[in-house]
Amino acid sequence: KLRNCKDINFKNRSRPCIEYQMNRCSAPCVGYISENEYAKDVKNAINFLSGDTKKIIKDLNKNMDAYSIKEDYERAIIYRDKINAIRDTQKKQNVLTGFKDLDVFAIKKNKYNSCISVLKVEEGWINSSQNFYPDTKENISEEHLLSIFLERYVIENENRKKLNLLTDQKIREETKDFLKKLDNPKINIHKLDSKNNNLIEICSSQAKDALNRNNSFFWVSFALEALSNFLKIKRINRIEAFDISHTSGRQVSASCVALNKDGPDKKNYRLMNIKSDVNNDYFALSEAISRRIKNLQNSKLILPEVILIDGGKGQLNSVQKNLDKNILDKIIFISVSKGPNRKEKYDFLHFNNKRFELTELKDISKILQLLRNESHRFAISQHRKRRSKSLLASGIDEINGIGIKLHSNLLRHFGSKSKIMEASIDDLKSIPGIGSVKAKEIHSALNKK
Repeated sequence: KLRNCKDINFKNRSRPCIEYQMNRCSAPCVGYISENEYAKDVKNAINFLSGDTKKIIKDLNKNMDAYSIKEDYERAIIYRDKINAIRDTQKKQNVLTGFKDLDVFAIKKNKYNSCISVLKVEEGWINSSQNFYPDTKENISEEHLLSIFLERYVIENENRKKLNLLTDQKIREETKDFLKKLDNPKINIHKLDSKNNNLIEICSSQAKDALNRNNSFFWVSFALEALSNFLKIKRINRIEAFDISHTSGRQVSASCVALNKDGPDKKNYRLMNIKSDVNNDYFALSEAISRRIKNLQNSKLILPEVILIDGGKGQLNSVQKNLDKNILDKIIFISVSKGPNRKEKYDFLHFNNKRFELTELKDISKILQLLRNESHRFAISQHRKRRSKSLLASGIDEINGIGIKLHSNLLRHFGSKSKIMEASIDDLKSIPGIGSVKAKEIHSALNKK
C-alpha cells in the first residue's frame, strides 16, 4: 500500500487522505506505519515488479507466522491475503506464457540496421526484455546473424544450468551442433507451436518497435572516413544530397538532406519550390543547389564538403556547368544512379567523369544509398503536398467575391469540381447567394480555364 501523492502534500498532511480510507495506502504521512515497515513495503514492491517473488513470499510468510504467534490474527490475515494475491497473479501469468523459464528471440532488419530482441520468462513471468543492435555493415542473413548472437548469448550465460530457447528463425546447423555439445548451460531449443506462438509475437513486435525507434548511426563516421579517402579529401564534416520531384513539369519540388558523423542532420534539411514549372531535372537541380549555396554564403555558414545528386552523369555535368568555378573548387560533386532494371544493388556512383559500381564499394555504398533514398523521400513528400493542394484548388478560388462558404455551397450542390465546370449560368443562379451578375462572372472565369 504505497503512497502516490506528491512530496509537498505528503509533508503537509495532518490526517489520512481518501486513499487510506479506500485501503490503498498505509498513511505513512501521519505515522500509521513505521518508517522501517514502509521501507520493507517499498522494497517488496520493487522485487515484485522485478519478478523476484520467491523472496517476497518468504518474507510475507515469516511476518504472517510472527503475528499468528502473537495472536494478532488481523495482521496475519493481511499478510496471508498478500501471499494469495501474488500467487493468483503468478497463475495468470503462467497461463499466458505456458513456461516456467524461457528465453525468446526475435530479429528484425531494415536496410541499414538490425535489432535482436530477447524476452525472458522466469518463474512463469515475462520478467524482462532487452534489445541488441549488432553492427551489420556486411550483408548478413537473419539466420546467420541470429546464430552468431545465440552462440555468444549462451557463453555469456554459462552460470545458468539450463537454457530453454525459443525462436521462429532458422538456426545454422553448425550453431545447433555447438549448442548441443555444451554441458553448462544445457541447451533446449523449443519448437514453435500454438502454445508459444504468442510469445514470439510479443518478442517480434518489440523488435520491430525498437528498430523503428532506434537511430543507430554509429557506422556513419566510419563511412564518411571511407568516402573522404575515396574522394581523396582530408575530411567530410557534412554531406548534402539533392533530388527533384514533379508531375510532367508541374509543382516542381526540390529537397536537400544533410548528414554528418552523428547521422541525419535534420536542422539542415530544406525543401524548395522551383520557380519555373519546367520538365527539366537538370535546370531544377541547378536552381536548387545554387539557391542553397547562396543562402549558406549569405548567412556566412559553412558549406558542405560534398554534394550528392540523385541522377546520372547528365545531371551531374549539367549542375557543375551552371555553378561558379570558385564553388566547384570548394565542394566536390558526385551522383548516384540506378543500375539495370532500376535495381538498387546495381547502383552506380559518378565522380570525375568515371562510373563506379557500388557493389565494389562496400564501405561507402550504404551511406550513399541512404542519402539518395532520403533525398528522394523528402522531395516526393513535398511534391505530393503541393499536388494535393493544387487538386483541391480550382479556378473558382481566383474569382473575387467567392469565399469559403459560397465555394462550399457550390461543391455541395453540384457534387464535384467537374460538374461546376459544366454548369450553365441558370444552373449557377439556382445557388443561394449567387445572382445574375455573379453567375456570369463565375461562368466566364471557368470557361477561360
